[in-house]
Amino acid sequence: MLTQHINELQQDLVGLLDHRETLNALSEAVLTAFNNGRKLLTCGNGGSAAEAAHLAEEFTGRFYRERRSLPGLCLSIDGTLLTCIGNDYGFDEIFARQIHSLGMPGDVLIAATRRTFCGRWRRPKSVALSRACSRAKPAASAGARPITRFACRV
Repeated sequence: MLTQHINELQQDLVGLLDHRETLNALSEAVLTAFNNGRKLLTCGNGGSAAEAAHLAEEFTGRFYRERRSLPGLCLSIDGTLLTCIGNDYGFDEIFARQIHSLGMPGDVLIAATRRTFCGRWRRPKSVALSRACSRAKPAASAGARPITRFACRV
């Protein structure tokens, strides 16, 4: 059983090479956001919410070495807020509503899922996320780019 698990992990690591262009673009977008005083927003449902939270926390915390804290914020964490938005606007808006209030042009959003983007993530939740990213609060400087968004299968 242990050997099988290790073999599966090795296959997963090799499989990352299939996504190198997306991962490089994601890395560049996050670095650019941090260098420009912007933040990383993450979100996900269920187990993916835990992955999204862990990613954001590692940037705000330490992650391997001592360094300045970097602004990472997970939109999946506050259960009271999620149910408030869900009750008032519908659960397809739980992340979009937060992006409208917290997101700024130049921020990066990573939406994590353990499933392929279909069903609830494709419509209407991803539409709500896209709308929110393009209509985030304007930045102080003119010509700021909208929020960069990535959909990551974890």
